[in-house]
Amino acid sequence: MRAIAILVVIAVLGFFGYQYAAEGRGPAAAVGVLTGATAKAEAEAARVAAEAEAAAQAAAEAEAAAQAAAEAAEAEAQAAATAAAEAEAQAAADAAAAEAEAAAAAEAAAQAAEEAEAAAAEAAAQAAAEAEAAAAEAAEQAAAEAEAAAAQAAEEAASAEAAAAEAVEEATEEVADAAADAAEETSASVEELLTVDGFDIDQVMALLDDSDVSVLEKTTLSTALDAAKDNPELLEPVLTQLKAALGL
Repeated sequence: MRAIAILVVIAVLGFFGYQYAAEGRGPAAAVGVLTGATAKAEAEAARVAAEAEAAAQAAAEAEAAAQAAAEAAEAEAQAAATAAAEAEAQAAADAAAAEAEAAAAAEAAAQAAEEAEAAAAEAAAQAAAEAEAAAAEAAEQAAAEAEAAAAQAAEEAASAEAAAAEAVEEATEEVADAAADAAEETSASVEELLTVDGFDIDQVMALLDDSDVSVLEKTTLSTALDAAKDNPELLEPVLTQLKAALGL
């Protein structure tokens, strides 16, 4: 209302000033003019006052809405910050739990690896010991079998050697006997061949060619034998000469 009164005073003062300055009217004339315009001025002033009150109410409502919106935004931001802090704390807790779980798993894996390595080493040692024992047993058995086989082979070789020696001795005796018989037969046949009655020019020539007589003497005797082969009187001295050359 105070604002309305101020506006009314200002309007009145402006009106009188205008009447006095522009129209040259005094206060009485101005009052007369004012009396006719007062109702209109009051209506205008009431309208302006109503608009100003509506604007003030709208401004108050807008300010209240803005404050409510600000309070809501602040509450929402605070809630978001709280949720973020809780999420961060939960993430940190989850990370710590995961780290602890990973450390436990790594420790368990390391322990399992150590146990596996120890078991593998023990198994390898046991396998090596068993293999060594088996190899020693196999070597001992092989040596025994080889020794027995060698003894048997030596016995068989001795038997074979004795049999071979006996066979060689028998064969030698047989060969010697056969050679002696053949020598006797050969000697007898050669003696008979170098007679006038048993003479055979081809066999005598072959005997002469196979002998150790010199080439010159072979040629001489061959010529004499060929000349006397059909004359017994000439053949006998040639045969005698041939016997002498052969050492018979």
